[in-house]
Amino acid sequence: MAKFSAIVCLPPEAGADVEAAVAAALAPFKICEGPEETWMWDEWWIRDGTAGFPVIPGHDDDPRLVHRKTLWDGSPAAPPVPGWCGGAPHELIDFATPLAEAERRAEAAWRVLSELGAAHPPAASWGELRARSLADPDGYPYPQMNADYQAQPFVHALAELQGHEHVPFSQTADPFVWLDDPVLLLTGGWPAYRRKATAGIISAEALLTLDGRWLDEDGAFGYATVQACPEPGLNWRDLYRMEATDYLLSLPGDTLLIRLGCHC
Repeated sequence: MAKFSAIVCLPPEAGADVEAAVAAALAPFKICEGPEETWMWDEWWIRDGTAGFPVIPGHDDDPRLVHRKTLWDGSPAAPPVPGWCGGAPHELIDFATPLAEAERRAEAAWRVLSELGAAHPPAASWGELRARSLADPDGYPYPQMNADYQAQPFVHALAELQGHEHVPFSQTADPFVWLDDPVLLLTGGWPAYRRKATAGIISAEALLTLDGRWLDEDGAFGYATVQACPEPGLNWRDLYRMEATDYLLSLPGDTLLIRLGCHC
């Protein structure tokens, strides 16, 4: 059992009864109702306060903002936090500020990565070395493969930087769940690095689109069958976040977006 965040996209007229509209949109995905492959949640609630959406400055009093009214036990929810909401028309949500902040952080990280890359010989990616190990596990066992990856000057220098985790950041043997091989990040260049670094800023772990499609970071309805990284430096979670971000930014201004907490 787990909790996760979700964004539900609704037409403007849903504002007349938000909770009823959310319930209707989520109904096809309730656990134990419908085909098992569509089971996604068994409880949901509106996420308000700083767990919700940032509001464009000057619009805290807009009547179209959605706030959580009651807690799970029926008691009143806490008063709204200024500058935040649990839902609103797209045009009232401040996506620009967190995206700009994320890009500034990405630029700083990219400078470090690219400067180190320029100062050291080209490195082999973790995936390249892992493929050699899988092809000849006796002649090139995983411990040796991992040690060779770590010993590369670029990788070693990055790992030694204060604030960086030990490289690689995941010891998984499966490229399907690989997240951040710095060799691939460097190879992809700044545009790809920027897109990857900013993709998860405004999205949630799941997205229910206006036309009723459910997408999520765990691979539901589109990514669960992917067996390898679709392109260097990316994986299925990156693809979801990019698709979700692009979709949210493309919506008309009157589209109602609701931030939920869900349990499954």
